Amino acid sequence: MDGYGPRHYNKVEQWLNNTIGGVILSGLWIGPFFLTATRFLAMNFLKKGNLEDIFKKEIKRVPRLFVPIVIISLLEYFFISMGVTSSLEWLPSVTYSTWPYVVAQKNFAV
Repeated sequence: MDGYGPRHYNKVEQWLNNTIGGVILSGLWIGPFFLTATRFLAMNFLKKGNLEDIFKKEIKRVPRLFVPIVIISLLEYFFISMGVTSSLEWLPSVTYSTWPYVVAQKNFAV
């Protein structure tokens, strides 16, 4: 520490950015994700030939995926409207960059 905050480690940050950002967080994994999801969704259909099996799995899957999304969205909207996120810009980040600020929207539909 030199009085102005933590020192930057440029080589490590560049390596992490290339490794995590370029490989792990890339769009490279979208294809295998959809391939495996589709395989498990259509497995009974391919075995038995009954299209109703896909329908049953889809009906079970929608609430399981949709309900957590709605809950997290409502929690975020609540925290932003209460002003809890105003101190985010003061939190340290991994790359020592400034945090993006969060602004409350005009209404819930925006």
